[in-house]
Amino acid sequence: MSVALGLGLMIALLVIGILGMSVFGIINIANGKHEWAQIGTFLIPALVFVVSYFVLGSLTEAGMVTMLLALATMVLFIVISGARSTLKL
Repeated sequence: MSVALGLGLMIALLVIGILGMSVFGIINIANGKHEWAQIGTFLIPALVFVVSYFVLGSLTEAGMVTMLLALATMVLFIVISGARSTLKL
């Protein structure tokens, strides 16, 4: 019983947070506070997820592929950034 209640509250808080971020994000876009290039970088993982879902046909596998690709990209950019600062490029 308490597990179901905890999960329900967690999901409700996630939905409220996502809705809040979406609403305020749309307001900031309408007011011109963000550039489209900044917004596009946040849409890339969603695009990867949608493409991998249509290719693999499973939400779980698509989520895992998206997460692994995001982690690999992050590691690549950390290595590039470290190499640039080490070599003073």
